[in-house]
Amino acid sequence: NEPLAEEYHSGSIVIDGQRTDDVAIRVKGNSTLNSVARSSSDRYSFKVDINRNVSGQTIDGLKKLNFNNGFKDPTLMREHLGYGLFDRAGMYASKTAFVDLTVAGQHLGVYTMVEQVDDNYLDRHFDDDDGDLYKPEMPAGRLTYLGDSIDDYDGVGFENSEDSTDHAAFLRLVAVLNGEQVGQLDEILNIDSVLRNLALNTVMVNLDSYLGMGHNFYLYEHDGRFLDLPWDLNETYGNFTCSCDRDGLVNLKIDEPTCGPI
Repeated sequence: NEPLAEEYHSGSIVIDGQRTDDVAIRVKGNSTLNSVARSSSDRYSFKVDINRNVSGQTIDGLKKLNFNNGFKDPTLMREHLGYGLFDRAGMYASKTAFVDLTVAGQHLGVYTMVEQVDDNYLDRHFDDDDGDLYKPEMPAGRLTYLGDSIDDYDGVGFENSEDSTDHAAFLRLVAVLNGEQVGQLDEILNIDSVLRNLALNTVMVNLDSYLGMGHNFYLYEHDGRFLDLPWDLNETYGNFTCSCDRDGLVNLKIDEPTCGPI
């Protein structure tokens, strides 16, 4: 099979002796995936969709699991510490666990298992899961104004059913942020949550995020206002330099947490 195709295949998964059949499994990642595909290693990262083939099937209430190989992080600690810091700060974070992974009889070693951001995750953190959920990538991930239609926002990464929204809230968000519509920030953003996430990403020097690349975050609309949710923290603590030198990473400024000189 061609790993870069990221196609799902049916299989079974055993966790702590509990076997679940007919789950969907695929390799995952961007830089992570390409790095392994170009090497002689089989230590891919994997996504397991537990209810893709069997509607309603879960493992301990979870519908999707991610098994991350620690790309560029030989300590295997960045994701675990990062999500843990978000959690201890009272913010919204995925659960993590370390696993000793074997795939098709091949022992691949220690991975970080990360909870997927989905409706189960939203139900755990919020009082509903009805808001619009996005996982933006560039160019939409910069949250710049690109037009009045959602079709203008390539890479917007809408995660809900297309029948559930007209994207009006997202379009107003980018319009107000960029001065295309009149509105107050607290009408479109959960400012406390956004500022807390900004502070945490700065403390963790997490530039492989909205701060640096305009990706690796989710946007969730809750009570009519958007907030951002952390994702893909394997390059926190300065692992992704984003054109910063050592001094720029060590002394990343809370009031200017940007990539390189401006």
